[in-house]
Amino acid sequence: AWALLDKLFDPASTTRPSGYLASPCFLIEAFAALGNSVTARRVAVLAAHSQSGFLPILITGTELQNSLAQQYPPGTVDITERYLAMVHGVNSATYAMLMQALYSRRAIVIYDSVDEAGPMIDTVVAHIVELANQNHRVVCSARLGMLPKETMWMFQQLEVCPLSQRTQLWEAERRLGSTSKASSFLEWANRLGSDFTEDPRTLMMLLYIFQRRGPVPTIVHAFDGSLPTMVEMVLERAGVQPLDR
Repeated sequence: AWALLDKLFDPASTTRPSGYLASPCFLIEAFAALGNSVTARRVAVLAAHSQSGFLPILITGTELQNSLAQQYPPGTVDITERYLAMVHGVNSATYAMLMQALYSRRAIVIYDSVDEAGPMIDTVVAHIVELANQNHRVVCSARLGMLPKETMWMFQQLEVCPLSQRTQLWEAERRLGSTSKASSFLEWANRLGSDFTEDPRTLMMLLYIFQRRGPVPTIVHAFDGSLPTMVEMVLERAGVQPLDR
């Protein structure tokens, strides 16, 4: 899947199939808590670090429901511009930079958790489709089966599946450095519950905890008092070194 998503960062990936000018657009779907949102946000991180010349613009369905819907009723057309104006202010340098990136087709517009947009969902979907038709690079994520695929035919559709045991073992070996340590980790993690290791998000958290605290007895012990550890994990995976305490 990442080989496909890499097209987002390639300026040469715009083609003319059948006379239609198309930039790469993706719909990422998954059942709840299986990583569709994580994947969409990972695209934003990669765009920020890729030095490809494309700027990420990340908008979540929850933000639209909680803030934008109060100011702009369903039917508002240019949601992206309205959102940027609301967050950054129309007179800010950030707003000017992001709008210029949009106008020059040098932005990757990421709508995360579109299914959580509440009364704005139909308007958001229509806006996302219009962005794709206007040759923008668009990524959107949602729970499986929540968006009308028939109106999003120009989007390549990707489904995030639960991690297989083989993938879990591969990731554990990569992080822990040996097959024996990976097997010990999975034996411990499966005692906590197999659904934890099927979710990429919780698998990464458990690997981080196992590396630093060992096989703690229960999932309560694993996450008890671990908020600073979780913050450090997110920074580490984003390539940012946390400040020394």
